[in-house]
Amino acid sequence: MQVISMPGRLLIVLSLLLSIGSTTSLAFEKKAKLTDYEKAMTKYERTGEYERCLHTHRIDTIRALDNQHLLIQYSRRTSYLATMPYKCPGLHFHEGIAYKSHVGQICSSDIFRVISFGGINGAACGFGTFERLERKPKDQ
Repeated sequence: MQVISMPGRLLIVLSLLLSIGSTTSLAFEKKAKLTDYEKAMTKYERTGEYERCLHTHRIDTIRALDNQHLLIQYSRRTSYLATMPYKCPGLHFHEGIAYKSHVGQICSSDIFRVISFGGINGAACGFGTFERLERKPKDQ
């Protein structure tokens, strides 16, 4: 950048630079990143089919997608989306969850506890609904 000592021209050069800079920053703001929930749901179709309870021995993994959704990988390539009735503080950044199963299953009305880093107990939250998901074909 060249600085010209004439007051009128310096003002015009600075105005042009500021307007170019603001246009560039607007372009960056338009590229929003997908949330973990949005990324995960690009791979699944929601079926509208719900289960009241899931057998714990058939659960492979449970992954927090955000503070209100858990992705549950079930046996035989079946997946469920647990949608809690309220946001669960700290769930998305948890180290794990702890729950008590009754007769080898978890139900929509059951409570789990968020386990924070260092093994400290966090919030207690309800599982909510369990909706079966269908995996989308890979070519979509």
